[in-house]
Amino acid sequence: MISGAFHVTEETVTALRALVADDVRVLGPDHLETLNCRGALAFFTGKAGDVSAAVTGLRDVLADHLRVLGPNHPFTLESRRHLAEAIGDAGDPRGAVAALRDVLTDQTRLFGPDHHDTLETRAKLAEWTKRPTT
Repeated sequence: MISGAFHVTEETVTALRALVADDVRVLGPDHLETLNCRGALAFFTGKAGDVSAAVTGLRDVLADHLRVLGPNHPFTLESRRHLAEAIGDAGDPRGAVAALRDVLTDQTRLFGPDHHDTLETRAKLAEWTKRPTT
């Protein structure tokens, strides 16, 4: 799980790109480690300032998580949460709130209200709900 505040450098993103390439070559594109590494690359690309690339990358990873793991897998739900935040970072806080509400509903149904993933999403939803929607 990725959470917290980050100072991300271009070196971090470059290293993750190389790791993704290695994972694809060695493990294959649908391996869980490859998918998670791609998600981390997209997430940290956004934290480094390229939110458009982050949204695109996270949408691609989510599509693959859905195809490989299904809609109820914890990693799929985490991908949805990260995409929701990236959408907000890209200038659509209302979209982020709506997407986070959907993720929270699914996590509460699947894992219960006190599961750590549910609590993380609830906290992110609270953060985004407090932000201005101009």
